[in-house]
Amino acid sequence: MRIILSLLLTLTLAFNFTLTPPASAAEARLFYEITVTAPGTRSQGWRGVLYDPSGAPLARPAGSVVGTNAGPFVSVACDRPWVPCGFIHADQLRWMQTNGGNFIMGRDTWVYRLTVTARCTRSEGLRGELLRNGHVVRTTKRRVATPMGPFRRKTSAHLWGQSGRFHTSWPAAVIAPGHWPCAAG
Repeated sequence: MRIILSLLLTLTLAFNFTLTPPASAAEARLFYEITVTAPGTRSQGWRGVLYDPSGAPLARPAGSVVGTNAGPFVSVACDRPWVPCGFIHADQLRWMQTNGGNFIMGRDTWVYRLTVTARCTRSEGLRGELLRNGHVVRTTKRRVATPMGPFRRKTSAHLWGQSGRFHTSWPAAVIAPGHWPCAAG
């Protein structure tokens, strides 16, 4: 072990390498969130919020499209409480036009959170998490029914890529250094 550490130190000094530890959950940054509003009522809807690299919610006029490493998100006006609104992934929006997208499933509160880890590195990844009544949904089932539609479990053997829960309509992410959210801002 001592020899390996000595070799790493020598390589680091000789070639000016920077050793970066693997990304941890503590380094994760909230990227996107869906919250079901007025669950179990006729006014049930949900709102999607996309966050900029500083952690502030993005605000764009209805119809605006924001490109991200998770794909494009479309801004949908929040003019009726029972209509999903805010930022919605473009593929999920197309899926909703065919399949609905606001399923009343009782009064449980549902939240979907998407975080980005190892931001702006070659190991940048996306992790999706479903919460029901404030608790992470832990199940071995591949698919989970939610008021926002079905979510499936994805796994990655690497730090980069997608892991956790993602809406079934979302394709694989296009993650490459230099794309949003790595852009300065």
